[in-house]
Amino acid sequence: MPNTLTNVKDIKVAQNALQPFMATLTPLSAFSTNFSPEADPNDADLAGWKPNGSDASEGMKKYYAYRNRGVDDYLLGSVTMRVTNTENGSPSLANLGRIVTPQYAPTLPDRRNWLLVGIDAEEQISSNGTAFKVTREYRASGAGGWEPEIYSRT
Repeated sequence: MPNTLTNVKDIKVAQNALQPFMATLTPLSAFSTNFSPEADPNDADLAGWKPNGSDASEGMKKYYAYRNRGVDDYLLGSVTMRVTNTENGSPSLANLGRIVTPQYAPTLPDRRNWLLVGIDAEEQISSNGTAFKVTREYRASGAGGWEPEIYSRT
């Protein structure tokens, strides 16, 4: 049974237990950020941050300007390859989420490799029996390849 608060007394005890923890948190008002859409990403003096003279590179100034606008991530394009085959019997899911080298896959530069990220199977019944139209989707890594410690190679 999940741990739930079932009555007013339980809720009061939980609130009292959390109060010391909540008191240690920095209030949100202490953080100065400018999420204005008019903010110039080239202006590193946003929200009071001022670079320390020559110690801050132009790249670092631009980075902090973007962070002050709330930009903390970016979209990195990726290469996806889909391979479709007809297979007898149920398709294997054994390599899903693992580093693989698909048959006929193009060679990738910069020690990049492939990760099997999806399998789609459609049952096809014919006079010869049951077969599956199986599409496997592979995603190319960034430079250096997928991390084998995470995506164990098969």
